[in-house]
Amino acid sequence: MQRFNRDDSFDEIDRALDHAWGLSELGLNKDAIEECEKLVKDNPNDPSSCFSLGNLYKNNGDIDKAIEWYQ
Repeated sequence: MQRFNRDDSFDEIDRALDHAWGLSELGLNKDAIEECEKLVKDNPNDPSSCFSLGNLYKNNGDIDKAIEWYQ
């Protein structure tokens, strides 16, 4: 049986996303967006990072920016 081994970068992405969402839950939306923007810049092909950034913009009331990241 072959076991799937995740790349360590996935774990780093998960931790960074958790941190961004934690900031958002504390009401630090600007900081959360900045954190997620850094993550997307470093991992532009990671769909979960882009989707999360869209969600953060949506939660912050910036629907146009959210749509950009959802696309």
